Amino acid sequence: MIRVYLDWNVVSNLHSSHESVKALHDFLKDEKSRICIPYSEAHLRDIKRGAKKSIGLESSRLDYLSGISNNNYMSYDLSANTVKPYSVHPQEAYAEVGENIFDNLDFIAVLEEIDDDSDLQIGKMIRDFLASIPNPHLNQEIQVPDHPYFHRLAQSISKAPSYLDFIQEVSEFAKTSFTNPESYKEYRESTRTGLAIRPHLLSSTNKPIESIENEVRRLSGEGKFAFKDVIGQMMKDNPRFQPPMADFYFYYIVLEFMGYHSDKINDKNKPDNMFTDIQHAFYGAHCDYFVTQDKKALAKAAQVYQVMEVTTKALTVDGFIDDIKGCYPIRPTFQSVVSSVSETIRSQECLLNHVTPQDGEIIQACAFKTSTMIMNYFNYLECLELKDVIAVSLLHIDTNLSKFIFFDEIKKIVAEFHAMLGLDCAGNGEITQEELDDLSSFKRQWIMESCLFSLAFSKERNGVIGILMSANC
Repeated sequence: MIRVYLDWNVVSNLHSSHESVKALHDFLKDEKSRICIPYSEAHLRDIKRGAKKSIGLESSRLDYLSGISNNNYMSYDLSANTVKPYSVHPQEAYAEVGENIFDNLDFIAVLEEIDDDSDLQIGKMIRDFLASIPNPHLNQEIQVPDHPYFHRLAQSISKAPSYLDFIQEVSEFAKTSFTNPESYKEYRESTRTGLAIRPHLLSSTNKPIESIENEVRRLSGEGKFAFKDVIGQMMKDNPRFQPPMADFYFYYIVLEFMGYHSDKINDKNKPDNMFTDIQHAFYGAHCDYFVTQDKKALAKAAQVYQVMEVTTKALTVDGFIDDIKGCYPIRPTFQSVVSSVSETIRSQECLLNHVTPQDGEIIQACAFKTSTMIMNYFNYLECLELKDVIAVSLLHIDTNLSKFIFFDEIKKIVAEFHAMLGLDCAGNGEITQEELDDLSSFKRQWIMESCLFSLAFSKERNGVIGILMSANC
């Protein structure tokens, strides 16, 4: 089961039947039942942003998003510091998504929101407390880099009478910097100038993050400088920022800010659009493919995937079509599954480790990484050879940021085996809603002439596992 993330421009072009995505449209018409195309809050934010220009299209776009995604939704859970899967119609999720992620840079608004949710007036208490503390920088000359941008910030801070005013000035300055195109460009340019970064050269290198680190080391004299240490300190100082989200955003912003295939900023393409692009790339890192027609966003996403050792492929629409063709040569058969398992076990290149236990019951135990995914899902095998039986476990181990499986993916995997093998020994076919509600109760078992095959859900691996057992002759 291949999981594909299409950014909003691709989805929008599919919705409008744009010629640039005709090949993708034709592919999805034939193979959509065998792939998963989730949506995220980034899609919803793009729809909300465009609602002002395209009045009346919101409902149509949300319904189309529902159809193409089958309501598979990804959202970041701040309390758990992870992305979680949901089954929810975009219309329902849409109501919970804000239009501009920079709204939360308004410090006073955040405090007022706290009071809106509680009768304790904690926000007012915090506001009054901070207002009572004098600003330690009041009327002082603050040392900053020699650039008008930073001088304006220093002047604003030095005029703030209280600590509350100080925080307001800093948050307002940050908000302006990332919502006002000219302020953002000025800030970005001043940083590049200070670090002697030349964007056209940076965009042509294979390892831009390493190039930026080298330049920082050269100018600062700090020979051991590394962005991973900066991220580590950031997470130490701010526990809410945790990997992999903090890492991902940090690296992407560094690339954009320093000039690696940076976006052109103007009144139409404002800085906050970049953060939606980051969200698309971040959620894409939880899939096998991230597909976009924005070549600049693609270049940055590919670099972040590489730095973070994420196996997600960042491709254009045409690149995706070319790459995925090899994944769907024919409809799989159970014999082709067994053949793939046999070929993997015989291959020395696929062998990861080999253990010969001493207890006498187990002859040997081996682990393999498949050269290609079996059923476009299983990518690892564990083989246990006993005196009388050989048991092979077919496993899926995520090599991207995903640590979850959608119910829809489980349904499609079970449906594939049902189509190949028919009803199981107990007369069960496709997975039922009751089994999805309690996955510990799910199991399928088929008896063939030469083997026994079972399907189950592994809570430990958070996915479907297959177990193939045959006599050890």
